[in-house]
Amino acid sequence: SGKAITGKVAIGIPWLLLDMLSARLAVGFMPQYPAVTIRLVGGVSSELRRMVQAGDVDVALHFDSDRTHDPSFKSLFSERLLLVGDRSCGYRLDRPLPFSHLASVPVVLPEAGEAFRQHVEGLAKASGIVLDVRFEVGAIQAQKTLAANGLAHAFASLHAVRADLESGLLTAAPIEQPAIVRTLMLGLARDRVPSPAVQRLAEVVEEEIAALAAAGSFLTVD
Repeated sequence: SGKAITGKVAIGIPWLLLDMLSARLAVGFMPQYPAVTIRLVGGVSSELRRMVQAGDVDVALHFDSDRTHDPSFKSLFSERLLLVGDRSCGYRLDRPLPFSHLASVPVVLPEAGEAFRQHVEGLAKASGIVLDVRFEVGAIQAQKTLAANGLAHAFASLHAVRADLESGLLTAAPIEQPAIVRTLMLGLARDRVPSPAVQRLAEVVEEEIAALAAAGSFLTVD
């Protein structure tokens, strides 16, 4: 029973998912396992991956653009990222844009050296395209503000911009040839045997993520 599982669990969650997952865990996990204390640690994916590998957290989610996955991490789903612009761009989810379109628009990316930026710049180099990186900022809210004001195009998950697309503040389209894809990974600390509380929380997180993906929160790919 839930009462038999006790202890503390530290879980790392990307900023994009933190609010939603913390709310879902409060409803779906805590009432069943009242003797478990959860510490939620928000962060960027590269830092969360480092933290779980170092044992600073018990379990972590992180996004990874590298298809050669570490076998100690489990793949939950892969999603296509969108190119996001202001309403005047007229982008549509059902009308993908070629990667070459990125040569003609200013973009905002995270700071140099960040894993996702390296991935996008690698795709651009392979495609013979020079990106016009007008702004460097990691926070998605700041990126969306720049896009909404017509100052730069951003790359974002459907989950991050759905409300803005529905309100008409932003427009977005998938990129293809090549697509920009990333995978959500789940990993446990490798320096210790996971406790029953850690194992159960990881299972519930996996279930919640699967439900979100099935509900269309992300533009998933096989």
